[in-house]
Amino acid sequence: MEETRNNESIMFKFKRVEPIADRMIEISESEEKLNKIITKNSGKKKNVVLWVIGLIFLYSFLEASASGEPISIVYGSVSAICALLYVKRKIKVINAKKKIANLEDEYSKLRENEALEWIPISYRNGYDIILLMKYFINDRADTIREAINILEAEKQNARMVNAAATGAYYGAKNRY
Repeated sequence: MEETRNNESIMFKFKRVEPIADRMIEISESEEKLNKIITKNSGKKKNVVLWVIGLIFLYSFLEASASGEPISIVYGSVSAICALLYVKRKIKVINAKKKIANLEDEYSKLRENEALEWIPISYRNGYDIILLMKYFINDRADTIREAINILEAEKQNARMVNAAATGAYYGAKNRY
């Protein structure tokens, strides 16, 4: 009887923190997308190419303008487009970094939410909370300690599988 009440109490706590865990997962996924935007738009090669092309056309624009050639408009337009593309890429990176900072602030506030105080701090992330909850729903655990032990065992198993797969990959790669 005591065990049933304890399990019901834990499930009640999990139902309270489930929306928090879902939001934490959304934040993590948004941060991943924003980091991809930063990586895509921060490529030094692309930025250098834009600047080189822009400067070449700017030089051509100045030369053509000095000699009075009508083609100077084309050269000036191309150099202006290169500069605008560069600025647009920089603005994307700046905006993404600002959004990431805001998301990180929100995430840290969620981790400190009083509804999560019964979960150890190192397991206060959306993915772990959802997994811990599933262990209770599927009757794999009766206490938070049991659920954490199952989670740690599964994480260790995943690390071992990844290590074996990596070793097999490099072993096969080096073999040929």
